[in-house]
Amino acid sequence: MAVDKATYGIKQNNSSKTAIDIAKQYGLTLTSGYRSPSKNASIGGSKTSFHTHGLAYDFAGTPSQMQKFAEWAKTSGLYSEVIYNNGDHKDHVHVGWGEKTPYYDVKNSSSTGSFNGVDAVSTEGTTTSDSSTGGSVFGSMLGGIIRVSSIIILIIFAVVFFLMAFPNTQQVLKTGGKLLNGK
Repeated sequence: MAVDKATYGIKQNNSSKTAIDIAKQYGLTLTSGYRSPSKNASIGGSKTSFHTHGLAYDFAGTPSQMQKFAEWAKTSGLYSEVIYNNGDHKDHVHVGWGEKTPYYDVKNSSSTGSFNGVDAVSTEGTTTSDSSTGGSVFGSMLGGIIRVSSIIILIIFAVVFFLMAFPNTQQVLKTGGKLLNGK
């Protein structure tokens, strides 16, 4: 089995695995992973780069693909660094998952300065212990509970409405399928 040089030396965890999976869904290509300090210096990388610790990936693709991936990565709560469309990061998206204060620098190419909508991407099986996502997990669970409760209430109202609209139905149910008048 061939070793992917870009993932060799990467500290595998939920963030690194999810980055690969989602980037593939967006049609991106992994262009950089672990870099030795000497390789990092030779390409002008930061002296504190997560790449030299096996904690970052770079992905390349079309501007649209990279923008969508960068927006997804920024909102996922899995990465402490998401950099795209600025400085040295115009031709790739950088995601890093080392320990530090989150740094997100994702510029939109539109003049509004706001992010475009992110396409839905499945991250089934993805979990994170990042406390910053706790609110969204709770909100998601609460939304599910509200939807289920609403459906149950609607079913109850439908049954009550049916029984009130068709009073003979109550008689049929009580007599095992026969009306009291014998029909």
